[in-house]
Amino acid sequence: MNSLHIAWLMIRRTLGRKMGFITFLLLPCLVITGAVALFGSEQSARTVIPYVNEDGGWQGHG
Repeated sequence: MNSLHIAWLMIRRTLGRKMGFITFLLLPCLVITGAVALFGSEQSARTVIPYVNEDGGWQGHG
C-alpha cells in the first residue's frame, strides 16, 4: 500500500465520523472566521514611510 492510499483511508475514517468532521473541519473554520471578523478590520489611512535618497547619480532623481 502506498502512503497516499493510507493517508486517504485515514482522512476518510476521521472525517467520516460526526465528531471528526466537527473537530477537524468545522471548528477550525469557525475559529478562523471569528478571528478575521474580530481583528481583520481594514484601515483606510495610508502609511507614510520616510526615506532619504542620498544618491547623486542620474538614476537617483525622482
